[in-house]
Amino acid sequence: MNSRRKIFIGNWRMNKLPQEATAFCEAFVPALGSFTKADVGIAAAGVLLPSLATRYRSVQWYAQNCHWAASGAFTGEV
Repeated sequence: MNSRRKIFIGNWRMNKLPQEATAFCEAFVPALGSFTKADVGIAAAGVLLPSLATRYRSVQWYAQNCHWAASGAFTGEV
């Protein structure tokens, strides 16, 4: 049997503004309830991390990049 802990991470890319990220977390984090089958994390734009990670501590936070475009799937720029 594999004793490694499973991890589930969602990646927003650059598709959520601060208000959208907060609205998502307001619905998503309570929906997790006592989910224990895996660690849950969100990869958000680095500029959103300070406010989100402080407010929603039950989720693991990972940094996503920033880019000069308004939105999109840019994953190599910081």
